[in-house]
Amino acid sequence: MASRKVPGPRDEKIVIKVVLVGDIAVGKTSLRKRLVSETFSANYLATLGVDFATKKLQVDDKPLELQIWDIAGQPNYHSVADRFLKNSDAALLVYDLNNNATLSHLKERMERIISLNKDEEPAFIVVGNKSDLCESDMTPSEINQYFADQGIKFDEPIQTIFTSAKTGENVELAFKRLGQKAIKKLIPV
Repeated sequence: MASRKVPGPRDEKIVIKVVLVGDIAVGKTSLRKRLVSETFSANYLATLGVDFATKKLQVDDKPLELQIWDIAGQPNYHSVADRFLKNSDAALLVYDLNNNATLSHLKERMERIISLNKDEEPAFIVVGNKSDLCESDMTPSEINQYFADQGIKFDEPIQTIFTSAKTGENVELAFKRLGQKAIKKLIPV
């Protein structure tokens, strides 16, 4: 896989291609907008195809530029999404804490991302969104066990974070942790 790392001195940025995936209405676009512009809108419009944004962050004293590809959650866009999922450095896998079916649908999306990036598995973070509406009935370790029970194998343990795009809770933290995992894959120590 061609890395998007910008070679050079320590102060040059590292560019990371991030894909946001999950079912329709889990809050992918709201998470992206909260991170990039720190805004939230209760008026929901479904993403058609794909949307794009960038965000600069400092992670572990390294300047990062996240190229964020917000991919539509409707099934009729899955074939279009494949070209955007290829060559991903990282994936934020989003589900709705109020709808357990959206968690179970992540298995297929993870497998698709892994199959499209056979040379190097992207970094993954699972995000349970809408924590402002309810508390998860599963702990992050139980969610990790759920994926293990589903037969999903990762290069390294997956992390789970609960967020609220509405309040901003843990949104930047989720992207920063994803950036940390991607850096470890792109720049081996």
